[in-house]
Amino acid sequence: MVFLLTFSTYGTHLPGDARGSFDHVRGGHRRFLDPNTAFERWNRLHSRQATFSLATAASRHAVRDAIVEVCTFRSSTLLALHVRPTHLHGIVNSESPPGAVVRDWKTYATRRLRSLGLAASDQLIWTHSGNAVALQSPETVQAGVRYVLEAQGEPMACFSA
Repeated sequence: MVFLLTFSTYGTHLPGDARGSFDHVRGGHRRFLDPNTAFERWNRLHSRQATFSLATAASRHAVRDAIVEVCTFRSSTLLALHVRPTHLHGIVNSESPPGAVVRDWKTYATRRLRSLGLAASDQLIWTHSGNAVALQSPETVQAGVRYVLEAQGEPMACFSA
């Protein structure tokens, strides 16, 4: 199955954010949370650590390279990837469920960032969970690839099959 996967770095997209957010935990159901500046401020005050950003090209390239590596290792087909300072989008064809793919991507990327000294060993790097959208036709896959590679602003750390 082909999925568009998205997840963000720690502290960069908090519940209550002006863009809206999703509650992935309560009752096992995912629900949209409307923007709420007071709730976002509360979440920022109660964050466990400072916001983490992939602010340097080296950190974004490290994440990109780690994800390419894990896709090869897991025999998944990475179609497109764009690593930004605060989040990433990827299109992957995998037999694994999207949650497992996101966990693998985060694990490999975290290990790479730490091994290169780009993140401290105790730094929280990623937000909890991520978002997955199934792309069920060749047209939606093509549109997803265009979105990932061309609609994210200035190209940063990209991969295209």
